[in-house]
Amino acid sequence: MRTELIKRFCELAGIEWHEAKYDANNFIWNCSCGKWFSVCDEAEFLDHIKESNPTFLHPEEVLAVCMKWDDRCNFIQHLWYKDGWMDFHTGSHVLAAIHKSIPLTYITTPNKLLEAAVEWGGEK
Repeated sequence: MRTELIKRFCELAGIEWHEAKYDANNFIWNCSCGKWFSVCDEAEFLDHIKESNPTFLHPEEVLAVCMKWDDRCNFIQHLWYKDGWMDFHTGSHVLAAIHKSIPLTYITTPNKLLEAAVEWGGEK
């Protein structure tokens, strides 16, 4: 499930995802990026896949991608509203401050920021 979540996040963020495709007719491994490896190089091919795909194990990695989005301020504001940390009556001075922060639970809870980013990206 986590791999599918990461794959979806990559798709939404425009990050290339590498996937294996075995060509039994030609005895080669094809990668979705266009590289190919002979059957004898299976270990090298699997290393290519492993090294090429991001893991997003740390929320900072997800946040670094999200901060490149044009609508990053709306995304961050969405995080605050989503968990009830603020309501629509919050003053503009508070909104200006929160655009530079996120609720701590998105950093301390595994996959929470990744899931929220996929949800946000899927709604756009």
